[in-house]
Amino acid sequence: MTAGRWTAFWLLLGLGVAHASSDAPLPDWNQYRGPKRDGVSRESAVSADWPLEGPPVLWKAQAGKGPCGLIVAHGRLYTAGNTNGREALLCYEAANGKELWKFEYDSGDPSPKNPGPASTPAADEARVFMLSRTGQLHAVDRDSGKLIWKKDFVQDFGAKKPPNGFCGSPLLYGATLVVPVCGTQATVAAFDRATGDTVWTWKGAMSNYASPLSFALPQGGEQLLIASDFGYHGLDPASGKQAWAYRWPTAFNINATLPVVAGDSFIVSSGYGKGCARLKPASDTVEEIWGGNKKEIKNLRSQCSPAVLFEGHLYGYDGDGQSGAKQPLVCVDAANGELKWSSDKIKGAGALMCAGGRLLVLNHTGTLALVEATPESYRELARAQLIAPKCWQPPVLVGGRAYLRNENGDLVCSDLAPSSNK
Repeated sequence: MTAGRWTAFWLLLGLGVAHASSDAPLPDWNQYRGPKRDGVSRESAVSADWPLEGPPVLWKAQAGKGPCGLIVAHGRLYTAGNTNGREALLCYEAANGKELWKFEYDSGDPSPKNPGPASTPAADEARVFMLSRTGQLHAVDRDSGKLIWKKDFVQDFGAKKPPNGFCGSPLLYGATLVVPVCGTQATVAAFDRATGDTVWTWKGAMSNYASPLSFALPQGGEQLLIASDFGYHGLDPASGKQAWAYRWPTAFNINATLPVVAGDSFIVSSGYGKGCARLKPASDTVEEIWGGNKKEIKNLRSQCSPAVLFEGHLYGYDGDGQSGAKQPLVCVDAANGELKWSSDKIKGAGALMCAGGRLLVLNHTGTLALVEATPESYRELARAQLIAPKCWQPPVLVGGRAYLRNENGDLVCSDLAPSSNK
């Protein structure tokens, strides 16, 4: 067998192992929106018994500026920030906030408007991956923080930095890392996680600010879902070959949020006046189940943060605007796109996750609310101001502890475990 065929064989074997173990326990939150990239935690118990001052704060730290997300894996918290013009990927002890290591790198000229990283790290069993605002992808050793390999999207793929910088978060898929590179030579690439070697590239519409997502096809197998300035695309995860493309235009050619997988279909949603639709892949095309370009549904317009799906209903922020101050939290029936309720009680362009049938909602002002995930009405169970504005990334819940971050780089860890679990 040739070297190329051996590479393909081991890659496909890695993909198969990853797919076969998809139902295994996933205690960590090791990439953007969690192991399955759906914003839904397997943790079942979240306390609603908060004191007036809010749930106990266990520790605080400062990571540097930027709307970078955070992950928790192997008992450690990883995030990145910009301090005095230099970006750094940082590793903390998740239990107490102790800084374990810092990997600094030159991120180029910082932008006053976008001073720090906007991507979210990803971690596997040996490495942590981070994409800088200026298009540098680093793989570092998870224990020491030492550099293993690096890619520069501008030099390697002819990338032109998007107006708001590189924001897509790397996807762990099988033995590969899939990342939007936004280049003239390739717009999405898959890298061998161990070596950094390029496994495949796809050159198509510009994948600007969104992150890739994997999807199990109704007829078997999997595809990668890619959002671009054109719309949405289905790619073969082994070769990067495009299977279909779905036109989804917005006012500024921006589709910044991940689709939400719903069984054998998926739901797309974009801001800038667009709306939402439920789509089902069929061979080399997609079927519109509801919504779409022929019949627009504007009940959910996700500008930056995707919705979460729980028991047949979508929960997320709806609307546009630079500040997002007026965006309400909404509930939409995933079966038909109908609006079930809309609430201004926790408005404000935030982000959320779901755990144990409850929503952890963090709006841009730093207010954390615990909301029952029900289509009946907006039912708030508790709220607290735990962190200062602005907050763009969703909270993370691991082991009963909520981890929050704001654009200034403040980190807060709060205890949400029921007393019976302590």
